Amino acid sequence: MPDALESNPPGERIAPGGLGQKIEMVTRSALASGALQPINTKIIHVQDHGIRFTIHQLDSMDRKHKASLAQKRLDAAASKKTNPFLPYDKQLYVGDLTQTHAAVLNKYFVVPGHLLIVTRAFVAQEMLLDEEDLEAAWTCLREIDSLVFYNAGTEAGASQDHRHLQLISLPMGAGKYRFPTEPVLLETLSKKSTEAFPFLFAVEDMSSLSEVARKDPTEAAKKSMEIYWNLVHGLGLGQVEQSRQQAGPYNMLMTRDLMMIVPRSQEHAEGISINSLGFAGSLLVRNSTQLKKLQGIGPMSALEQVSFPNSTDKG
Repeated sequence: MPDALESNPPGERIAPGGLGQKIEMVTRSALASGALQPINTKIIHVQDHGIRFTIHQLDSMDRKHKASLAQKRLDAAASKKTNPFLPYDKQLYVGDLTQTHAAVLNKYFVVPGHLLIVTRAFVAQEMLLDEEDLEAAWTCLREIDSLVFYNAGTEAGASQDHRHLQLISLPMGAGKYRFPTEPVLLETLSKKSTEAFPFLFAVEDMSSLSEVARKDPTEAAKKSMEIYWNLVHGLGLGQVEQSRQQAGPYNMLMTRDLMMIVPRSQEHAEGISINSLGFAGSLLVRNSTQLKKLQGIGPMSALEQVSFPNSTDKG
């Protein structure tokens, strides 16, 4: 059990049906006070392997600020003396989702409404997820059509060691599908094949749990935990000995319809940091140099570089 001193006291529980409104209210207030700082980007679309990837390039006005922020995060990680979630920034705190998890706005965001689903007590980011994590995720998903994602370890793009899942609202952009890789994942589920991507991954249908979650997120968490457990073990990411520590870094994507797990080999591709959103079809580059590099190798190749080969891929 985490030390009681290493936790946030219980806060205001978000009323059922009130999450979206509470996010909007806290966002307006935090933007007005300057506690919430948007990161301006230019959006470029790159077609690759039949997928229309979305690339966010940092605006030139934000580069110096972004570089300073990144350095501060590196220094903090190296010193192990700071934790942005103990305590939470009161101006970014949305409310408690469950007894164990709180909703906090991401201070530096590219997409409005970017939410962090944080454990109130410290839990390491490299420990396997549990039912409490998935209950908090379903508490959000049942109210907001969204993408919940998890960067399990530094090689998977995690910037903090304190357990936090993340959420962005769907759809990501215009079009028939809610995020760029969704049609490929749905086709994978339909065909029951894992040949769609050149990198190792696993995906499972969870559409039957949406109705369960509307009535009882706890029950939905139990059922989705079985899916999660099967996926991580099937990919060789299960626990180390008798602990709950993961056997390797990975990314997780979770919507009302599916769960996807991708084992990770490294964080960067050609110097470009990639997290879970890369496998949803959305990547971030710092400048035009990185953009040209990504366009040159292709987004799919970048995803291959940070993952493992798919032995079933015939392409």
